[in-house]
Amino acid sequence: MKMAPSAPNTYLPAWLIRPCKMLSTTRGFVVSSVVNILLSLLATWLFTARDTDYSKLPLQAIIFQYGPTALTVFLILALLYLCAWTIAQFPIAEPPAILQKRYLSRRIFDTQDLMIEGIPLIPPKVQLDEIFIPLQLRPHQLDIDQWLTLEQREQLRTGIRSGQVDPEAQRVLISAEHQYERGLRDSKTVTMSELWQRLNPEHPAAVIQGYPGMGKSTLLLRLTLFMARRGSGKADPLEEPYSPILVPIFIRLGHYATFLDKAKDTHKTSIWDYLSSAPKELDDLASPAMLAWLCGRLERGQCLVLFDGLDEVSDQQVRTQVQDTIKAFIADTCSRASSATSFNRFLITSRVAGYDKNAFPGYTHYTIAELTPEQIRAFLPRWCRASARGNHTATLSAQETEEQVARQAAEIEKNLNNALASHQGIREMVENPFLLTLLAIMQQNGIELPRRRVDLYTLLVQVLLEHRNAKRGLPTIPEAQAVQRLGPIAYQMQETRNSFSTKHDVLVAISRTIEQIDHTSPEQALKEAEAFIARVRERGGIFVLRTGEYYGFFHRTLQEYFAARHLLSRPTTDPSFGSADLLQKARRQDDLWREPFLLAVAYQINDVNAKTWHIIRELLPLTADRQQNQHDILLAAECLLEAKESTIPHDLERTLMLALLQLYEEAQQAENFDICTEIEAAMKRLLLNTPSEAAHSARLAVLQESLLSCQQLSRQRATLTMLTVIAQDLLECKDIVFQNIVPPLLGLTGLPAIAPFKPESPQGTPDLDTVDLACAALCFLGARGPAGYSLKQVRSRFEGYLPLLARYSLEIGFPITPAVVPLKESNYVGYEKALQGCQQVHDTTENRKQIRPQDVTTYVTHQQSLFQYAEEICYPAETRLLEMLYLSQDQPDQPWEMIWQDYLREQMKNGTYLTYQVCALLWATLFPTQQAQHILASLLLDDLSNSSQ
Repeated sequence: MKMAPSAPNTYLPAWLIRPCKMLSTTRGFVVSSVVNILLSLLATWLFTARDTDYSKLPLQAIIFQYGPTALTVFLILALLYLCAWTIAQFPIAEPPAILQKRYLSRRIFDTQDLMIEGIPLIPPKVQLDEIFIPLQLRPHQLDIDQWLTLEQREQLRTGIRSGQVDPEAQRVLISAEHQYERGLRDSKTVTMSELWQRLNPEHPAAVIQGYPGMGKSTLLLRLTLFMARRGSGKADPLEEPYSPILVPIFIRLGHYATFLDKAKDTHKTSIWDYLSSAPKELDDLASPAMLAWLCGRLERGQCLVLFDGLDEVSDQQVRTQVQDTIKAFIADTCSRASSATSFNRFLITSRVAGYDKNAFPGYTHYTIAELTPEQIRAFLPRWCRASARGNHTATLSAQETEEQVARQAAEIEKNLNNALASHQGIREMVENPFLLTLLAIMQQNGIELPRRRVDLYTLLVQVLLEHRNAKRGLPTIPEAQAVQRLGPIAYQMQETRNSFSTKHDVLVAISRTIEQIDHTSPEQALKEAEAFIARVRERGGIFVLRTGEYYGFFHRTLQEYFAARHLLSRPTTDPSFGSADLLQKARRQDDLWREPFLLAVAYQINDVNAKTWHIIRELLPLTADRQQNQHDILLAAECLLEAKESTIPHDLERTLMLALLQLYEEAQQAENFDICTEIEAAMKRLLLNTPSEAAHSARLAVLQESLLSCQQLSRQRATLTMLTVIAQDLLECKDIVFQNIVPPLLGLTGLPAIAPFKPESPQGTPDLDTVDLACAALCFLGARGPAGYSLKQVRSRFEGYLPLLARYSLEIGFPITPAVVPLKESNYVGYEKALQGCQQVHDTTENRKQIRPQDVTTYVTHQQSLFQYAEEICYPAETRLLEMLYLSQDQPDQPWEMIWQDYLREQMKNGTYLTYQVCALLWATLFPTQQAQHILASLLLDDLSNSSQ
């Protein structure tokens, strides 16, 4: 690879070269010529006698007598000017410190303000560091079994019950344990600083992927700003530690691809050729001296090179060339690096969709995680403060401005949080930083937020094109007109996988549409097309100039929305395009048209549009192609997720639910867990989007039937498996969902009613594995299931037994409580503090070798705190624990351990299968001594031997 040329050694000081460069310009030449003539005349006058009377001398005598002197002076000055011009051709050899200061200062200037181009609802710029949220990243490939070792999994199996556990239950339990640990520790994600620490000389590069709008470019810009500030010796509020501080080199790959297209005939296509061409990333900094300085820093391993937007290279052949160039640049740079203490780092960003997994073999890959609720809550006031500062009145004092900003931030945050609490669809949208920003902007403009994506995009387009312009007293851009004129362009971009179009192509497409619809002349259509593009750019921000002569939609989601709208209107201009063509696009395995199809269906769905429902029905008939069946059923499920619940035909919803369960059943039998995961995600969203008024919803009815039908054992197990896997993600569902799924689970397990849930008797007798799965599902429903609804009642029933429970806990060495560790951070802090209090009391009694009444009283206080902060109880084991406390209270002269073990032994002998499991687990937990564990093992072996006879 060709590296940057070294800066020539001039050996001339910069103070000499700079004035010479000024003289070498056209203006400098004119000024110096005038000065030259004046100085020649002045020199002639100085070398002439003072008493000479010029009026008495003829002109010829004056020229011959004084001309040589003037000419000599003029030639000397001209020679000096020629020397100055020659010196001006040398580059200024600035010291490295000056070059570094200039470069980093420019990087700070270019990145400190995050420019949100094209959206008129917000200030022209906001402070990047004020709104930036440190993102979490997920490793590109993870195996769920990494969370539990083989030994831990074996303990889990034997801890549930003795004997063989079938693969379905094993998978469910491991998956649920994984979700629980992730909820407590969130260890599945890594921070950017952790990614930074994982980079090393052998693996200095990483690929960061993300879905549209997840903040890939913003992340790299923030890293650039951080490195530039710290490299300049300035402070930066970013808390994540990055060491060492490197020189950032930010390269937009979309711009680089355009450069490649222009330079393809010159063979000057390397990264350094691009930087030498003075791109927007460097502009006037692309001097030989600056490039030589950057090259030197690279060779010393002191740079962070950021390649942004691989997905913006639309042409696959060009993208492959870009990928090869990047790999060659990284390999060559690493081979040239001479420092033993520092090495260059390289980050590459790309969308997930369309990314070639073989593009960068050997590179570590990460995917940007969705925003967490905590990050969303942190973003809202930040964004509001940043944008409000851009809108504040200049006449206000600093204190008044901050008070105004604080009030506005609080109001916006309150309104948006209320919207998030009301709509599951919006909660999913704001996991995307781009959509979160749009929602915050809408709230700032007093706009109510819709639930469905298509409604949100429709509202967004109306806001950008109509509402805001009307509010400003400007001519509006009718939404229908924008759809007519931009729809064909979006369609073509989607079809060709190219999100950019030249100005010429845009004008041709819009002109053609105007001619067809408005029946105008080609000249008038072209003129209107140019005016329309200007209006949309300046007052709409939907379709903008992206780079050079290339136009594109502000965001890929808007392109997909306009392509969807064009799909709906195309039959009016092209009668040959019908529903069969639409289905053909939707069924493509590459999912190129998946999003436009979903948006088109969602936009057109209403309670009288039978045509749209017919299209969805066409996705459900099974064919011989299993992979196509899976694709179509999941696509149909997505269509229902985009529809209004009240408009979905009951029979269609029922057919789809049965198809999903059948597909899940088949995928489990084939151990195709990728499909299982997709169906679990779809079912989770269907349940989360079920409204309160959907008491007779087909989705809930089918779930109930499948849970209760013991005759269809395979379907029943599949339903229970799926429900158990997603149970912990259903906490935000409406009550109607739990009212339909908890009663069948209670009926399958044989557990008693718990208000407001009454058991629903199954059709037939469930086998033991079914009871296992049903019990697991009930437990994982957490606070929204029996474990949560029992909390208040159990707390009251245990209150009188807390002193007894406190003494037993102090004797055994750990807290005995039915209060389960809470998942909410606010509750977990209090719960953890109460546990620490219990441990302190135990340590005191252990050192003293005596338990005093005051110790018991203090311990009871901490036990009450455990109940206070708990969100659920250990269900259904709390009933057995309470009965054992009752027995030991009635027999104060007997050792409580003996009473409890006798009770558990009796229940295991005469109780139900579920009771047997609960009592075995209680024994294993409460009596960890070797002798007690041997007794339990003997009981289990005897029971196993008897059951096999």
